[in-house]
Amino acid sequence: MSSITIARVYRRSFEAYPHCTLAIAGGALTALGDVVAQVSQQIVRFTPYISDSFQTFVQVTPEDNGRREYHYDVPRTLRFFLFGAGMSKCSLHFRGAEFS
Repeated sequence: MSSITIARVYRRSFEAYPHCTLAIAGGALTALGDVVAQVSQQIVRFTPYISDSFQTFVQVTPEDNGRREYHYDVPRTLRFFLFGAGMSKCSLHFRGAEFS
């Protein structure tokens, strides 16, 4: 039921403010892509090594034995959100640029 509500809110927002809605959606999608990239990087890093050929792609030092502390970079995700939002037509609209 909540997905119907989200779709309704998105549709109303898009009808009222199409450019800004696209900016927020674009920023959210790029931020989601960064979240997936960071989390998958950590999953791959903590996965046991299956073959010797895979070990050549990941540098393993004897001290950490391939295990490193998990650190999620929130400012990076915020930068991705701002980049995705900035690449939209909304930012062009506020800068006074002409677009079709």
